[in-house]
Amino acid sequence: VNGIPQGIYEPVVLLVTPKKRQMITTGYSWTEKDKTEISVEFAGSKDDQNTFSTIDKKNDDGWAAVTNVSRTIPVIKKTTIPWTLVAAGRYEFTYRNFKPVENYRSIEFTRDWNTGSVTDTSDEHNASAGITLQQGAFQNISYTLRTYTRPGTYNGLMHVFHSSNIYKSFMLKTDGSYLSTSGNIISSTFVRHKEDLSKRWKYFKTGVRYEEERNEIYAGSSDTLAAISFSFRDAGIYMETPDSSRFRTAVSYNRRTDQLPFSNALVSSATSDNIAASAGYTINKSNRISVGVKYRKLVIEDSLLTSQQPDESLLSKVEHQLTVAKGLLTATTYYEAGSGREQKRDFSYIAVSPGTGNFSWNDYNNDGVPQLNEFEAPQFQDQASYIRVFTPSNEYIKVFTNQLNMVLNFQPGALQRNNVWSKLGLLTAIRFDNKITGAKPEEGLNPFLPVYDETSVISTNASSRSTLFINKTGQITGTDISYNNQQTKQLLSNGIETRKESEWQTNTRINFSSLLSSFTDLGYQVKENISEAFSSRNFNLDIYKAGEKFSYQPGSAWRVSLLYSIADKENTIGDVGEKSLMQKGGVEFRYSSIKKGLLTTAFNLVHIDFNQPDNTPLSYEMLEGLKTGINYTWNASLQRNISSSFQISLNYEGRKPEGVKVVHTGGIQARAFF
Repeated sequence: VNGIPQGIYEPVVLLVTPKKRQMITTGYSWTEKDKTEISVEFAGSKDDQNTFSTIDKKNDDGWAAVTNVSRTIPVIKKTTIPWTLVAAGRYEFTYRNFKPVENYRSIEFTRDWNTGSVTDTSDEHNASAGITLQQGAFQNISYTLRTYTRPGTYNGLMHVFHSSNIYKSFMLKTDGSYLSTSGNIISSTFVRHKEDLSKRWKYFKTGVRYEEERNEIYAGSSDTLAAISFSFRDAGIYMETPDSSRFRTAVSYNRRTDQLPFSNALVSSATSDNIAASAGYTINKSNRISVGVKYRKLVIEDSLLTSQQPDESLLSKVEHQLTVAKGLLTATTYYEAGSGREQKRDFSYIAVSPGTGNFSWNDYNNDGVPQLNEFEAPQFQDQASYIRVFTPSNEYIKVFTNQLNMVLNFQPGALQRNNVWSKLGLLTAIRFDNKITGAKPEEGLNPFLPVYDETSVISTNASSRSTLFINKTGQITGTDISYNNQQTKQLLSNGIETRKESEWQTNTRINFSSLLSSFTDLGYQVKENISEAFSSRNFNLDIYKAGEKFSYQPGSAWRVSLLYSIADKENTIGDVGEKSLMQKGGVEFRYSSIKKGLLTTAFNLVHIDFNQPDNTPLSYEMLEGLKTGINYTWNASLQRNISSSFQISLNYEGRKPEGVKVVHTGGIQARAFF
C-alpha cells in the first residue's frame, strides 16, 4: 500500500549463483651464509561471484605482496655461548579486491588489532621492524614496532616486547604489547602483558603467573567507552614435575577478575577462582594412567553488566592405556565427569547451496513454508540444502556431565598364530556422553543410565559397536558378526527429542576361486524416534535385511558384480501398521589402472511396496528418500592421477523415483599432495 510492504513474505525464489575463487602465488628467497635472509612473495586472486554473468567484473581481480628481510650480527663472541643481534623487517600490501582461498593470517589477527568493527574494503598496509638480542636458549630480549593501516579508515600502531631469561635455576618470561588505533569507525588503546617467574628444584618446578588485558574502545572521535570494551586480571601460582619423569604431577591456583564498561569506566563484573590438579604414572611402557581435576567458582559482582549466572563447576578425568601379553588385549579408556549449568536451546534451519548442507526439507503439507517437523537427514547429498542453527535461550538448568570412551581389542593370534584361536578377533568401541539434571551427585557419575527410562537425562550421545571376526585373513572364507547401538537425546525449548538405533549384522565372504567370490549380508535393525513436540515424527521400526553380491574378477584391472538385497520394514507404534518391502537389484563395474586411474559405475533397480502415502516423515525414513513403485539409481566416478602430487576426481549420480523427474548430480574434485 503506497509502496509500503504489508506482509512478511515476498514472491521471490533465492537463486544461488555459481561462484569461483582462484589464487596463484610465486615467491623467491635468498640466504647469505646464515646471516642475511631476504624473501619476496606475490599472490593474485580472482573472485567471481557469478560465473554466469559477464557484467561488473572489474572488482574480481586482486593482488598482494609481502617481503621479509633479516640479518644476524654477532656482538659478543668471547663467551661460552655467544651473543647475537637479529634485526628484521617486514612489509605486506594487500589490494582491496584481493580474496585468498584460505585465511593466511593468524587466528588472533582481528582481536590483536581491534578491527572487528572495521568492515570496509580498502587497501591494507602491514609493516613491522624489530631487533632481538639473544644468547642461545638462555637469554632472549626483543622489541618490535608494528603498524597496520587502511587509508582513510583505520590506523594502528603496536609496540611488542618479549623476553625469556634463565639465571641458574630461575626463569622469567615476559610478553607485552601496547596498541593505539584511530579511525572514522573506532579508536582504541589495548594494553596486554603476561609474566611467568619460575624456579626449578631437584624434582619439581614452582612458579607464579600474572596476566592482564585492558582494551578501551571508543566509537569514532567519541570519548564514551563502547560496550565491547573490557579488562581482566589473572594471577596464579603453580607447581609441576617434568613431563619426562615417570611420576608426573601438577597443581595450580588462579583468580581472574573481569571488568566491563559502566558510566564511562571499567568496573568489576565477575570474579572466578580456579583450582587444577593432575597426576600421571607410567607403570611400564605398556601400562600408563593419568588423572586430573578442575574446580571453578564464578561470582557475579554486578548482574547489570553481564548475562552470566553465578556458577560452581567441577570437572575430573581419568585416562588409562594398557597392553597385555604382547598385544593379546589392548585397552584404551577415557572417563570424564563434571557439573555446571546448561542453556536450553532453540534451533532453526537456514538454506544453503544445494548439496552443501546437512538437512533436507520435505514439504509434507504442501504449503510451501518450511516448518520444523519437515526437515530430515538427507538420503541423497543433492537434497542437503539446509543447515541447523542453534540459538541459546535465557533458561539455565543445573547439570551433571559424564563421558566415557573405551576401545578394547582382543587378538588371540598375538600369542600364537597356528591354532584355531588365532583365527578369531574381537573389537569393541564404547562411547557415552551424558548431561543429567535433578540427579544425585553419585548418579551424575554413572555413564550407563538408560536414555528412555531415566527422565533426568536431558542430553546424551551414546554409541557402542562390537565386532567378532572369524578367519578375517582367510583366503577362502571369512565372517564377521557385529552389534551396533546408537542413542541420542536432546533437550530443546519445545521438548525432548530422542532417537535410538540398534542392529545385528552378519557378513560372510566366500572365494569360490581366484575369479569368483560372494558376499552375504544378514541383519536385523530397530529404529526408534520419540519427539515431544511433533507426534508425526514418532516411530519404532523393525527392519529385517538380507543381501547377496557376486563378483567376477579375472585380473587386477577390472571387476564386475551382481547384487540383490531385500529389506522388510514395519512400524510398531500406532494402529496404522505402516509396512514397506524394498527389493534392490543392480550391477557394478570397476576398472583400475595405474596409468589411467580408477573408474567405477553402478546401476540399480529398486522396487518398493508401501501401504501408506509417501509424503510423511515416516515414509521418508522407510523409503530412504525414494517413492512407492519402481525407482532407478545410478552413479559413476572417475579418479585420475595427473602426476605424483595431483589427483582429479569426477563424480556423477542420478536417480529416477516413481512419478518424479530424473535428478542428476555431478561434481569435480582436485587434490594436491605436498
